[in-house]
Amino acid sequence: MAVTVRALTASLGCEALKRGMASMMARGVTKAEALADCLEGARRGERELMAALDRYPHLRQELTALVLVASLIPPAEGQLSVRIMGRQRTDANAV
Repeated sequence: MAVTVRALTASLGCEALKRGMASMMARGVTKAEALADCLEGARRGERELMAALDRYPHLRQELTALVLVASLIPPAEGQLSVRIMGRQRTDANAV
């Protein structure tokens, strides 16, 4: 994830709680869906993460903390292995 701790901690402000809650309820978005949206935003970069957090102002503090924790978790070994295997196949095809 290309998200900095500074960017995440700067986003901890709580604004428009009632408006955000009403918006989420109207759209039928669950916390899990909001978190998934924010994690995808974090994967794409800081600007996308901030836009995702702005969509859920009433959950901003909680989502920011969860994304921060997620950014500290190293990739699973299986995911790394797939990348390495893909590179090995590419190298083998080049020969």
